[in-house]
Amino acid sequence: MELSNLEMGMLIWIGWEAQRLYRNYRDQQTVKMIIEKVELEEERINQKIVDEVHLRLPICYVEKHDETDYLLYNRDTEEFVCQGSSYEELAELCKDRFDTVLVKAKDKAMWFADGKVKEITE
Repeated sequence: MELSNLEMGMLIWIGWEAQRLYRNYRDQQTVKMIIEKVELEEERINQKIVDEVHLRLPICYVEKHDETDYLLYNRDTEEFVCQGSSYEELAELCKDRFDTVLVKAKDKAMWFADGKVKEITE
């Protein structure tokens, strides 16, 4: 069985097109894999940034215990942070451990920064 020039040309063209389609498919798969890896890395980096911010800038709340003691807790972890007799004392106790602390008390919100209380007003 002998193939004509036209049939031979058609077979070569079909082979060429099949190879081109396969190459495009492999390129798309590679790009998709790279995009997925980049997205996973971005998520990991974003989570690392969030974790670092939470470590350096915790959000805390104050509970009043008796008439003289204030207890400071980390809102996210429920971890006890410190105890003092005033907001100023709590701020002073926090300065070595945290850069800044956002604090919500029953009657107000404030920042503890550099051992000082800075009230947040609207």
